[in-house]
Amino acid sequence: MTNEEYREYVHTMYKENFLDKGKKPKWIQIFGDSFGHFIDEGTWPYEFSKIIGCPVVTFARSGANNTRTMSYFHQYYDEDCLNIVLFTGTNRLYIADDLFTINNNVFKAKDEIHGENTLLGEYQKLSLSENHMKNLVDSIRGYYKYLDDPYRVYIFESMLFEKIILKKNTIILKCFNYMHCPVNPSESRPTKKFFDAYWVNIPTILGKVRSLHGLQILQYTKNFERDNHIDIPEDEVLNSIKNHFSYGTQKYFAKFLSDIILFNIAEIDLNKLEVPTPEEALGPKDWASGLQASLDAFAQCDIILLEHHRKAVLFPC
Repeated sequence: MTNEEYREYVHTMYKENFLDKGKKPKWIQIFGDSFGHFIDEGTWPYEFSKIIGCPVVTFARSGANNTRTMSYFHQYYDEDCLNIVLFTGTNRLYIADDLFTINNNVFKAKDEIHGENTLLGEYQKLSLSENHMKNLVDSIRGYYKYLDDPYRVYIFESMLFEKIILKKNTIILKCFNYMHCPVNPSESRPTKKFFDAYWVNIPTILGKVRSLHGLQILQYTKNFERDNHIDIPEDEVLNSIKNHFSYGTQKYFAKFLSDIILFNIAEIDLNKLEVPTPEEALGPKDWASGLQASLDAFAQCDIILLEHHRKAVLFPC
């Protein structure tokens, strides 16, 4: 399915299900990682819900990987809701919902697990014993050194998302861009034919931006047209605000999504992106208020979480 076909599909789907019949979704529900973590006032899920005219809930969590996202999606998917799935990087290792979801790259640069890699993005270390922490770190390093197989992960996650790409009332958004095959394939690496056969080309509705991460970067610098080069700011800057977007960018992104549904417009206006202000930096109170907003949303929609999932949602901030 090409990008144009996907845009037409999304537009037709919502026109038939929500507009022509005068039917709105029961609520909007988001599955994914940190790009959909916050739904409180000022965030794109909140603004989007106001435009569509229904509540919004989120099952997304900072640092979550695709296995976690799909487990929540298949448990709580509702065809009468508007389901937004955020497809994140494939190099994230899922350990346990109430412990850690850790990115492979963390262990290339750091010698210990820091609190910012916990499921809820807390900036403090968890209260694990020193021995427990050591065993956890050693296990993760051993996995990535001896057991990690990115091509097996590609096949596995491709099959997961292939099953939902045309599922009723579901939109898939890519969080990051992906290279479908190695630049210089060796005999030990899959060929382009392999990827064409097994990798699902998730359509993008973000035009030339291609991913949420691309949009995240462009709000800091609008050098996209200059030699196709983007000056990427420090990670601390990129990750220190809600859903990685400034309030201005979140408001615009919410309108952009509604334009796709209502008017079949799918081009990003770079002039609408805004640089975050220092006042938007996340602090402990923001994480706490974000958690409370999620709990309030579940209560409002009468969503009964499984015990395992409830423990994850209530994981202390």
